[in-house]
Amino acid sequence: MTIELQLPEFAIPTGFKQRFTLFAPSRDALLVIYLVLAWLLPGLFGREPWKADEAYTFGLINHIVQTGDWVVPTLAGEPFMEKPPIYFITAAIFGKLFGGWLPLYDAARLANVFYLGITAWALGVAAASTGVKRLDVTLALFATLALAVPAHYLMTDIALL
Repeated sequence: MTIELQLPEFAIPTGFKQRFTLFAPSRDALLVIYLVLAWLLPGLFGREPWKADEAYTFGLINHIVQTGDWVVPTLAGEPFMEKPPIYFITAAIFGKLFGGWLPLYDAARLANVFYLGITAWALGVAAASTGVKRLDVTLALFATLALAVPAHYLMTDIALL
C-alpha cells in the first residue's frame, strides 16, 4: 500500500519533486508485521499475572499508574532499583492509554508488542545492511523456542532484548 501526497503547484519550491511517498511498506514488511502479531497476540491477553516476575512487575506498574510517580518505581513502599525502569514506565503508559478498555495487566502487556516490534525492526535494518533478507532474519528470531514463552510475560527482559 502506497500513500501519495499531491501538492498544489504553488506550494512546491523550485527543484523539488511534485509527488513524494509518505509510507510504502514492502510486501515482506507487511508479512513480518502480520506474522509477529499472529505469533504474539494469542496468549498475551485474557489472563492474570501468574509468574513470579509478572507479579512484582505488575506491582511496580500499578504503583506508577496509581501514584503518578514516574521517576522511582516503588514496590511495597520500598524503591525498586534492581532493574532499569524503562519497561515499567512504558508499560504504565500503555496501562494509562488502554486501561479503560482492557484490565491494567493486559494493557501493560502491550509494552511487549511495542518492544518486540522495535526488536524486529532493528533486526531487519541490521540484516539489510549486511545483505541478508530482512524477512528471513526476523522470522528466525521469532521461530526460536527461547523467546516463545517469555515474550508473553510482563518482564523487563523484553525491553532489554
